[in-house]
Amino acid sequence: MTGPASPVHAACAADEPAVPDNARPLTSSKIGSIAMAGVLALTLLAGCTSGTATHSSASTAPPSSAPPATVPPSSVLKVEKSVVSDVVNASLTMESYYSVNNAYPTTKAQATAKSNTDQFAVTSGNHLVITTDGATGYCIAGSNPNSPYTAAHPKTYDSVKGGLQVDGAKCSTTYPKTFTLP
Repeated sequence: MTGPASPVHAACAADEPAVPDNARPLTSSKIGSIAMAGVLALTLLAGCTSGTATHSSASTAPPSSAPPATVPPSSVLKVEKSVVSDVVNASLTMESYYSVNNAYPTTKAQATAKSNTDQFAVTSGNHLVITTDGATGYCIAGSNPNSPYTAAHPKTYDSVKGGLQVDGAKCSTTYPKTFTLP
């Protein structure tokens, strides 16, 4: 098909919906119009999604030869989520301690003390390495050998960079104090 696109299909490619400037909100007296608008919207949607809105031919590229993505077993996903949860909970413990003491904990005893207002238990199998200077920030590296977050590639929380980091990110600062949980 050649020539200009029909007005209905031109709306598919527009950045904004094709609504006339003089459009008024529908009122209860226009119930029939609502049904017609629904039919029009479905027709327009069908035209946009079926490829009739463009005049180019269908893609001739061969189908992708990439293998389908594999989904890890649910047990691995649970362990992965537990590592992230423990890293976030440890950060809350660090911040809670700071709010009371005006310094971050520099030892396991300080971080896990009953006087700390935010207590949590590290999930069995998870390992957290916390580095800090006690004053300006901290970094938490969480791992579990049964998850994608291993000791070599932990899930990190960097207080200087604003929180959880993308997978594979390292801490922005090297701090002098280190302790581990559990």
